[in-house]
Amino acid sequence: MIGDVRKVRRILAGHDPAGDIDATRATRMERTAVLARILATAADPNADGGGDGDVRPSRRPRARWLVAVGITATLVAIMVTQVGLPRHAAPSVAQAATPPPLAYQAVAGSAREVLLALAGRIRATEDPARSGARYRYVRTQSWSLSTRVDGIQVRSVVLPEIREVWRAPDGSGSLRTVPGEPWFPTEDRELVWEQEGRPLADPADETFPAGGLGSLYPVDLPAATSALADLLTAGHPVENGPAETLVAVTDLYLEQVPPASVRAALLDILAATADLYVQGSTVDRAGRPALAVAVDSAMSGLPTRYALLLDPVDGRLLGQEQTLTTTAGALDVPIPSVISYTAFLDAARTDGIQPPPR
Repeated sequence: MIGDVRKVRRILAGHDPAGDIDATRATRMERTAVLARILATAADPNADGGGDGDVRPSRRPRARWLVAVGITATLVAIMVTQVGLPRHAAPSVAQAATPPPLAYQAVAGSAREVLLALAGRIRATEDPARSGARYRYVRTQSWSLSTRVDGIQVRSVVLPEIREVWRAPDGSGSLRTVPGEPWFPTEDRELVWEQEGRPLADPADETFPAGGLGSLYPVDLPAATSALADLLTAGHPVENGPAETLVAVTDLYLEQVPPASVRAALLDILAATADLYVQGSTVDRAGRPALAVAVDSAMSGLPTRYALLLDPVDGRLLGQEQTLTTTAGALDVPIPSVISYTAFLDAARTDGIQPPPR
């Protein structure tokens, strides 16, 4: 870059009105004189001086004007050729990208009424759990505001992750992860992502020996509501508040799909959860009808809505969402903002480490 500028200066040296003075050594008076010479309008040799003391404004000869224009054009052309045009700057990312919120419609009845009615329907149409299969298989899509790629947080795009887990009763199994489809709130964000090198988390395929995949919950879950409630609170203390119950239910579904009788008991537990309310009916991030129940809590440090998305027919957990409701604290996101979600895409019992037929 410096060499290019020097080339320009050498080419234009003869036309530089300040070329006869060393700017690094010039005195203030010399600089003033040079500036005055540059700004002065040369006298027109063809103009009539008048001899009467009049000072008429001189006109610059057309030839000189053309020379000046030519020099300017040459300078621009050389600067473009030798130095180059300024590079297009990446659009600024004022706030971190977050997923669009789901749209909800009102549902009649309290959370307790709605959930107990759903639990009753499930018990009346209970389906037998498959026995004998070795692995509990769960496939999810998830995203969190704290997601990082190679130790760097990517703010311009929502980068979900697809996760598949096969878990055997002895703690052996397999874990596979692949990047999900990136989502951009604007075209500018996609441009930033491309200029950052299109970062995506690397796929992973890991196999674990016995005990390598820890579990919070046993393979055989109790169907009695009180016994199941005790099991949930063992790893999720009630002292953390009612939102902890929603976290406990989410963690259970991350390990296995419970049979109908256990799903009904889970609905009983949710129905008895303090401050739980119906957020409404919606369509989840996988395009499925869902019933959303939620609790507002600041147990993580910021006022957050913890929501569970339930299948309105069989009571399965379809997803969980966490949304900042009143303030973002030090997080650079608008209010409200979804800061975490998990969509449960598939769950089954399988004999081998392979996805069940769909």
